[in-house]
Amino acid sequence: MQPNIYCFNSAISACERAGQWESAVALLDSMAEMGLAPNAVTFTVAISACGKGGQPETAMSLLAAMEARGLPKSVHAYTAAVSALERSGDAAGALALMDEMEKKGVSVRRERERERETEACAGFLLHLSSAL
Repeated sequence: MQPNIYCFNSAISACERAGQWESAVALLDSMAEMGLAPNAVTFTVAISACGKGGQPETAMSLLAAMEARGLPKSVHAYTAAVSALERSGDAAGALALMDEMEKKGVSVRRERERERETEACAGFLLHLSSAL
């Protein structure tokens, strides 16, 4: 069986939880050798792994790589990078990144509103299906 994007995302997530940022980045880098393109989830988890591993420069490089590949930088990717900067004591960098988020219209509040709307729609659909 050939590993797919979901296998890699799961493995990178496991590395993130175990504090193995080097392994997370190595897995991300090895995806190209297998003909797989990392997606936004892949990058976000690797960014988080780098942040937890005290590697803010690598986290920021991965955030830039997302943009270079045309992947959307979600609120989750941004907050993982902001967290990496904060953990390293780079408050100015974290604030600058939050300013970028605001300029690009990426907001935690907007994401939470979307989640609430999705939950409300799901509840409504569940109610409709039970009525049928």
